[in-house]
Amino acid sequence: MNYSVSEDVLRATTKCAHDFSCLTTGKCGNLMQCKVDKRFDKNMLYIENGKDKAGVSCPYKVSYGSSHGHICTCPTHYTVYFQNEGYAAGQPS
Repeated sequence: MNYSVSEDVLRATTKCAHDFSCLTTGKCGNLMQCKVDKRFDKNMLYIENGKDKAGVSCPYKVSYGSSHGHICTCPTHYTVYFQNEGYAAGQPS
């Protein structure tokens, strides 16, 4: 799997600690990417509230209320999700 995003999006993704591994491996470092429940506005994805990633620290993961889940604000994650209709894996958009 190789995803491509524009240079502008990559430059906007200033906090990636995994050298954009998501573009070639589909993973965020050595972990699976957060599962997206739905997308909101530009660069905002609502992440499924799962126990497997609950404690994972990410500079783009923002808590959405006390028990409602998280929002992902990563420009690259959003672009890949949006362009590939939920990674072409049947995830809702």
